[in-house]
Amino acid sequence: MKRANIVFVHGLCADGAGWNALIPAILEEGNEIILVQNALTSSLESDVMAVQKANRACGLMDKNINKYIPVKKFFLLLCALSTLLLSSCLVSKKVVYLQDMKPDSPYKVISAPPVRIQKNDRLSILISAKKPELAAPFNSEGGVYNVNEKGVVSTTTPSSFSEKGYLVDQLGNIEFPVLGTLNVEGLTLDGLKDMIRDKLLNQNLIGSPIVKIELLNLKVMMMGEINNVGVLTVPDSRITLLEAINRSGGLTRNATVNEISVIREENGVRKVYQNDIQKSDIFNSPTYYLQQNDIVYIKPKTAVLSTKEESTWRYVGILTGLFTLVTSILLLTRH
Repeated sequence: MKRANIVFVHGLCADGAGWNALIPAILEEGNEIILVQNALTSSLESDVMAVQKANRACGLMDKNINKYIPVKKFFLLLCALSTLLLSSCLVSKKVVYLQDMKPDSPYKVISAPPVRIQKNDRLSILISAKKPELAAPFNSEGGVYNVNEKGVVSTTTPSSFSEKGYLVDQLGNIEFPVLGTLNVEGLTLDGLKDMIRDKLLNQNLIGSPIVKIELLNLKVMMMGEINNVGVLTVPDSRITLLEAINRSGGLTRNATVNEISVIREENGVRKVYQNDIQKSDIFNSPTYYLQQNDIVYIKPKTAVLSTKEESTWRYVGILTGLFTLVTSILLLTRH
């Protein structure tokens, strides 16, 4: 028969009656008795004497008492195991994005909404024509224009131009050479392109003008539990929430991945949108494609410790648990 370990609590057999009833079944086929002290006030002698008395009543030998575990040592062992388990919990799991997505399953792709011009935006506006001298007055920033033999116009922008451009003022206007004040707030880049082209044509300033417009300062603020906190500059005027997180070094282990806030200003009012990057419906979020001046905030799970502090406390917890466990085992085996 397989040998079994029986934990016997002293309180059940203090008078010997309970023991007399249980001892035949417990000790049948060589089962082992492990006697656990059930009170801080009881002693080894009284516990062992109670079991010896019951053994003699049943005609059994005292050698059946193989181990005796005082309650202090018993709970010491439990505390050691608990400490070890708790210290292991300090090791955080990695963030798993889009957990509900399944392989080979189709997911609808939504188009990125057009970028709309806002106050404090900086715009690069270059006008080209077959005759560069006609376009020059409209390019105060000094672009370079070339026309090949086939009449194709190419333009280049000086490296310093990204720091200039046309600033949209608080009224939503820009001051454009020759054409004067243009109200551009709320327009898309294509919409502004059409406006300028139409004005050049209608005023007979340039025939068949080529208008190129770019947003120079699409910036997103990254805050909270992100590895690289700060302003993220987007050179291609388009970025998604997942791309912004990746470009900022990813989330920290203390990030609340199902409560990622995007704060956006719309019509003079700031709105907060919540996103859960563990679910695929983030692709349908109105803030999946970020816009200029968006603020991305990642909420922490708990009080934040520095990386050094977190690493130190994790190792201290693990070492303390191991030390307590080893000490408890040595105390138990030496008795």
